[in-house]
Amino acid sequence: MIGYVLTTVAYVRIYKVVKYHQNQIYRQNQLQNAQTREILRQKKSAYNAIFVYLVFLACYLPLLPSTILYMRNTSESSFIVAHYASIFLIRLNSSLNPLVYCWRYREIRQSVKSTVKKLFHMNENVK
Repeated sequence: MIGYVLTTVAYVRIYKVVKYHQNQIYRQNQLQNAQTREILRQKKSAYNAIFVYLVFLACYLPLLPSTILYMRNTSESSFIVAHYASIFLIRLNSSLNPLVYCWRYREIRQSVKSTVKKLFHMNENVK
């Protein structure tokens, strides 16, 4: 009889220890998953920043050489076209920035969506 009681107590203690360890392992996995998500988020943010910077460079970089060529010889039609094309790229970049940011950044995209939804709901209430 005493053996059964001791065995039961031992199994209950073992069960509690196993449950405790399971909870610790679960918490560690949760922490590792959260850290992995944070690392992936930071990595994606870095890629987005590089992408936006490359678009910026692609639009602004031609301005300097085209301006130098245009200033050297203002009568050459190809230099004039290159200069105005580079100015067009700068203006194009400025107009495309909202689209690029909405495309690459989820937080901005969600904010724009909610703002547009609010605007359309306000217009429905006005009618």
